[in-house]
Amino acid sequence: MDKEKWIKEVDSIEVPKEAVFQAISQGIKQAEKPRRKKRMIIGALTAAAATLIIGSGFVSPTANQVLAKTPILGELYKKFDDKLGMKLAEEDMVTNLNETITKNGVTLKVTSAYFDGFQVTIVGEVYKKGKWPANEPDEISFDMNFENYKGDEDPWINMKSESFNQIKDGFEFHWTMNYPYEDIKENMVLPVTIHYINGVKGDWKFSVPVEQREFTEVEFAHKETFEHGSYIETKRILEGPETPILIYSIANPDENNKVYLSKAVDDKGNELFTGINSFLVDDSSEDAIETFTSQLNNLDKEANSITFYPVLDRSEDTLYHDMSESGFVLASKRTDLALHVNSVKQEKDKLILDYNITGTLDKANRSDLINNLGYELTLVDEKYVKDINDPFQPEGHSISRNKLKVLDREKLHFQSVFDLNGEEKIEDFKLTETVLSINFSMYFNSVKLEPFTVELRK
Repeated sequence: MDKEKWIKEVDSIEVPKEAVFQAISQGIKQAEKPRRKKRMIIGALTAAAATLIIGSGFVSPTANQVLAKTPILGELYKKFDDKLGMKLAEEDMVTNLNETITKNGVTLKVTSAYFDGFQVTIVGEVYKKGKWPANEPDEISFDMNFENYKGDEDPWINMKSESFNQIKDGFEFHWTMNYPYEDIKENMVLPVTIHYINGVKGDWKFSVPVEQREFTEVEFAHKETFEHGSYIETKRILEGPETPILIYSIANPDENNKVYLSKAVDDKGNELFTGINSFLVDDSSEDAIETFTSQLNNLDKEANSITFYPVLDRSEDTLYHDMSESGFVLASKRTDLALHVNSVKQEKDKLILDYNITGTLDKANRSDLINNLGYELTLVDEKYVKDINDPFQPEGHSISRNKLKVLDREKLHFQSVFDLNGEEKIEDFKLTETVLSINFSMYFNSVKLEPFTVELRK
């Protein structure tokens, strides 16, 4: 009999739950004798690593370890192609639980969860007899928050990913949340509150206690300073049986000059991570310091150093010019890009600009520029320039859309026609009291900075 058929056969067997759990309880009492505990370590973010345990209220940790040895738990993660979850299930490092909550006809079953020191993953099921009041029949949506956060201010949902499988009367779900802090709070309990499920209101609540474990911390302190006050500071590497985790901070006090890491490579030539694989865990707006964690994939055990490749992203403030002149230039202060206005004409309720763009643009930026000019030029009432809060313009005193005509693609010669009586408008429009604005920042190419190397202290 194959595994999937075996699972279906097991699921179809009716068993007396009370008798089962009484038997488990008796077995646990006999098994709970003093012994050295197995360490379950998978990397972490504090002076102690963490593994996740969700209490169901009626199954003890020992029972969970027994249940986790069954192949069924690994099959849950296999359905969502969660290779890490499958591996941890095989190593008895995933908590199996069956916490069920029913509100307003909708039943939520939290099946299992794990924490790898980097992300929290929760798997479960949701059921409802009959039709859902919202979404298509094959869609499911949750409105939820973690801890005591509300709405979009919740850092747990910023990088939350989710996937679903449709089953009879409901869905199986798989949530993954990045751990949003540099340090794991001691004896942390993560409350989860679901406000709506597919339009059905009702607070479905459960908690995620995080149990701390030991790990190995490698000193990796180094500070690399750049122009404009930016710096990258590597802090430490946390090691466990799974992938090591690097913790580092980046300071960018100048908003127009931001440094970030493009990649890191060990001295054996292994690429360990790219910047897009780093996760923000702390954002201090007061001192412009951001702290990240990144998994060091492929780190050679014999490696002696790691080389980091920093990159500078440049930007500049929006450029403005009054339109009292028939021709003028808006020139970038950081590159050779410029907007040359050849003529300005007002014909009844239309304002017509004829202009060229000059400067150095690669093929991709050139194409983007042509596609974007229909909404990157903005007319603003000069008395309301101070009220601009990009990307939001003062309502009733700005026009940010135009009908673009390409006059000469090679020479970047264009015509933009603004509708003065369109959906966006400037009340009591006067050409002599209007300014034109543009920001070239998105067309600045990143600048590769000098790589720097940090020795691994063993």
